[in-house]
Amino acid sequence: MPNKTNAGDDLARLIRDQAYLDIVHKTKIPLVITQRGKIGAVLMDVTEYEAIIEKIELLQDIQLTKSKIEDGKGTSNAKANPLQGATAFIAEVVFRIYQCFDNLKKSLATKAQIKEL
Repeated sequence: MPNKTNAGDDLARLIRDQAYLDIVHKTKIPLVITQRGKIGAVLMDVTEYEAIIEKIELLQDIQLTKSKIEDGKGTSNAKANPLQGATAFIAEVVFRIYQCFDNLKKSLATKAQIKEL
């Protein structure tokens, strides 16, 4: 259950008071701020907020996919290109190998310059 406080208190003072932030960070329980008896805002730990946003985005993706399948716009497994993901993976590996070679060349060039000094 979220903690509650009254927004009649100066919100800036609440935020400046590190104790409230510490409680929210340590307990991962949101602090509900009320104004005239109604919820006005919620102060919550950023990792908890990001986790909620990630879950919402995943649920939206699932709902969109479900809608496409129901509308007959989905791709069956038989038609899907199984190499598409593999191709992207191979491209990423090759890209990283080139990055390693570039870094190695730069490192060797720097060492050669140092030896010349």
